[in-house]
Amino acid sequence: MMPHNMSTSSPFLTSEQLEFIRNRPRPAFTIGFRMMPRIFSFSLMWLLGILLQAIDRWRLAERRSKEVELEKTHAELSYLKLQINPHFLFNTLNNIYSLASAQHPQTPEAVMKLSEIMHYVTQDALADLVPLEKEVRYITNYIELQKMRSNDKLELNFTTSGNFSSSYIAPLLLISFVENAFKFGTSNHEKSLIDIHIHESNSVLFMHVRNSIFERPENSSASHIGISNARRRLALLYPGKYSLNVGKKDNIFNVDLKIELV
Repeated sequence: MMPHNMSTSSPFLTSEQLEFIRNRPRPAFTIGFRMMPRIFSFSLMWLLGILLQAIDRWRLAERRSKEVELEKTHAELSYLKLQINPHFLFNTLNNIYSLASAQHPQTPEAVMKLSEIMHYVTQDALADLVPLEKEVRYITNYIELQKMRSNDKLELNFTTSGNFSSSYIAPLLLISFVENAFKFGTSNHEKSLIDIHIHESNSVLFMHVRNSIFERPENSSASHIGISNARRRLALLYPGKYSLNVGKKDNIFNVDLKIELV
């Protein structure tokens, strides 16, 4: 309260009044107002810290998710490759047995080709990528073995062209289409046709397979497995870098494959 001896009618303040004004208590809101910039800065730093922690947690979760997805992809690819190896080894051994049983003069050559195939399947094919020339050599050996056990009713055309020494490819990727052609494109009683062409240009692989169709109910599921296997591996290994068209028309099965290689 103001001192009782203060005059309210005087236009001038006395020394006592001035002293009272200087020493009177300051309102609490003045102190709070001066603290606002500090409170704002603290709040901003606190929010920034929470945001950085959230970003770190999101990055960690994203990295773990990618690692899990990568491990899942590797596991699936390994499973798909395991499906291929025993299947083709069994077929090749069966081919050699057929030649040996018939005392075919080309049996020693077939054994050598089998040796190359087994080395490729059990050694080279363990890698994620192999030189394209090795994959083409594997295909060539397989076709040569099939030719040895085929009769004269089969019209077989196999050509390769391009530079196979400078590019790499996932192993055992092409064989499913070749094996499918021999499984459904040959007959012991009717004329049959198989065309296989592999071409490389500027690290792009083109493969065209064309064959007759002789339906065999006991093998239909195996065919679907082989083609589906190859399609799935292409999707995992070459996303956005391949095209695959498969279909049949007028009793002819066609495969057109294009892959952008490494």
